[in-house]
Amino acid sequence: MPIVESYLISTNCYWQILLIVPQEF
Repeated sequence: MPIVESYLISTNCYWQILLIVPQEF
């Protein structure tokens, strides 16, 4: 299921951004 894999990858990047952004400020 490449769709599910791409979804997991996109959400993983999304959560990484949410975790990184607060540390920047």
